[in-house]
Amino acid sequence: MMHAGLIKRVGRGVYQLTLEGQNLLSENPSNINIKFLREKYPSLSEWRESTGQNLNNDPVSPNDNAIETPEESLINTIQLLVNSLEFDVLRRVQESPPEFLEKVVIDLLIAMGYGGGDATMGLVTGRSGDGGIDGKIREDSLGLDEVYVQAKRYAAENRIGPTTLQSFVGALDNQNTNKGVFVTTSSFTRGAKDAVRNSSKRIVLIDGKELAHLMVRYNIGVRKKNNL
Repeated sequence: MMHAGLIKRVGRGVYQLTLEGQNLLSENPSNINIKFLREKYPSLSEWRESTGQNLNNDPVSPNDNAIETPEESLINTIQLLVNSLEFDVLRRVQESPPEFLEKVVIDLLIAMGYGGGDATMGLVTGRSGDGGIDGKIREDSLGLDEVYVQAKRYAAENRIGPTTLQSFVGALDNQNTNKGVFVTTSSFTRGAKDAVRNSSKRIVLIDGKELAHLMVRYNIGVRKKNNL
């Protein structure tokens, strides 16, 4: 749709309908698919030809011949853009220093309502010899109930295993608390999930995909752009 001139990129992972895109929606076409776009917008064909791709050999999507309303097409496009934004957000976190992830996680949990949504109730504690705790959130003003956090910035292929989760459980024991949130930019093995399931602690696991989704949903690490 971008190469057809219907949307434009206005920022990292942020897109906007162009005037041409708005005009297309106002025409209320019966459906919008790849075939429709190729026939209506020569610029798309020109771009594909310039890349050396044969338009006649394009794989046919199951939706190419399906009836899709403009509203459905717009919803599908928005979802694609959201997916792209989540991908960009996760990549940025993976490329940032570990301290950035620790702060992001605390900000995210506060935005989700932990600590009553009060930023002063969250604290990043991560440092050398932190005992497996990178941050904590007080659930009450006296600090009688706290949620402890560990955040691991790992590459996608470096999954969190049971040993790491067992160490986190031990860290919670040392802090005399039962609540923990373990966040990683990668994912968890089945053994890691079993370790949490079999533990007496209340631990929430958040992998990279869920982290990116929550960051976009609660506007953490992203910002809205108004075009006046």
